[in-house]
Amino acid sequence: MKSHPSLSICILFLCLSCMVGVVSATNPYQKPGFLDFDSWFWHTPRGPQMYSCITYIERNLQVDCIFPETHKIPGPFCEFKQDGRLMGSTYPNTPVQLIPPIETRRRVNVSLVAANICRLTWMPLSDDRAYTYTCRVYQGSTWKENSMAFHQRNLLVCSAISMLFHTGPWMLGVVISLPMSLGFLSG
Repeated sequence: MKSHPSLSICILFLCLSCMVGVVSATNPYQKPGFLDFDSWFWHTPRGPQMYSCITYIERNLQVDCIFPETHKIPGPFCEFKQDGRLMGSTYPNTPVQLIPPIETRRRVNVSLVAANICRLTWMPLSDDRAYTYTCRVYQGSTWKENSMAFHQRNLLVCSAISMLFHTGPWMLGVVISLPMSLGFLSG
């Protein structure tokens, strides 16, 4: 059987040319990375991305809300809600009636840890139910939000290895598809 390296190059070129429209999106929430398989057209993020884990020693819930970095004024500000209830905010103009009660404020911390990462650190009670957490990010004149429901006992411990699990699938895809697209596995 004869190998056709030009066919594999054509298929690779076709796939990459289909991505040109996706990569050149104007909205930063819809602009994926070039080799980020999780955010191609069908997985395009529509708001901030959320990642949750449990801190190792304190057993606190940590939720990172990652959003595209823009230099719009005012902002960025963020707030976290638990089942629709405001837990904390970095927004300075939060209305007084929305400020959480003192017992919640003692157990929660919402902060910007980088220009595009907002972090919720929450010391939960021993509740035996799942909650829906919502992250809202204010940049310029608009709010973008995303929600995620989970139970704290099903979360991984925060560590560098957990970040590997976020990038592992696309690296595996590159390792498997690169030799095939270059024709190295033809017989």
